[in-house]
Amino acid sequence: MAKVMAQLETPALSVHHLSVYYDDTPVLWDINFEVPVGNIVGIIGPNGAGKSTLIKSILQMTDCLSGKISFLGTTLKRKRKKIAYVPQRSTVDWDFPISVLEVVLMGLYPQKNFFSWIGDQDKKKAYQVLESVGMRSFADRQISQLSGGQQQRVFLARALLQDADIYFMDEPFAGVDIATEHSLMLTIKGLKEKKKTLFIVHHDLNTVRSYFDWVVLLNKGLIGCGPIEEVFTEENITRAYGKEGKTLFDVNKLFK
Repeated sequence: MAKVMAQLETPALSVHHLSVYYDDTPVLWDINFEVPVGNIVGIIGPNGAGKSTLIKSILQMTDCLSGKISFLGTTLKRKRKKIAYVPQRSTVDWDFPISVLEVVLMGLYPQKNFFSWIGDQDKKKAYQVLESVGMRSFADRQISQLSGGQQQRVFLARALLQDADIYFMDEPFAGVDIATEHSLMLTIKGLKEKKKTLFIVHHDLNTVRSYFDWVVLLNKGLIGCGPIEEVFTEENITRAYGKEGKTLFDVNKLFK
């Protein structure tokens, strides 16, 4: 009965017939999948598979040739306030003169109208989320003065302040040390406990089984989407990565 009820629930994300071209080159072709609420979803695949493009096209940050996408049964426009995005660190202008606190407060902008102001209560919440990611003491520091791991923590804090229902994170563990990665993952798993749904572009196959409930496995086309035990298999990894992937998958088994 529980399984039947789960199937009847509105998916967190539905993607139907999504295709994306850059100039005349197909980047994603006829992608179809649905993900239920309350999962941590790894978006994995080899370099050039279209992982970041998938997120950007879903969020209408890049043009699509075709596709229909819904968030909790409705459109991005209607649900935007409850969708958070953490970009790749390499795409951010870290020399921009802005403080850590100001970056985090940007998480409130989707909830504020043109005439709203950031108040004391907003700042109090911002300090609280900075505390939760271990960055409270850096609130007044310029973002250019932070390490890579600290920058990632700040952008996660910004997303936390938004209190979204669905989170998209593009390589949040890139360029951070193991301790920071584990700390970020604990925060991410805390969001799952609150029934949030998270989509994370990820490269390290060795940690896929321990980090994610579901995976979206890509190589321009969809190799598979579903629970980790069904999709993250030796056969599918080989289809997506070729011989290189099979080797990586064998390494993964050694660390079970």
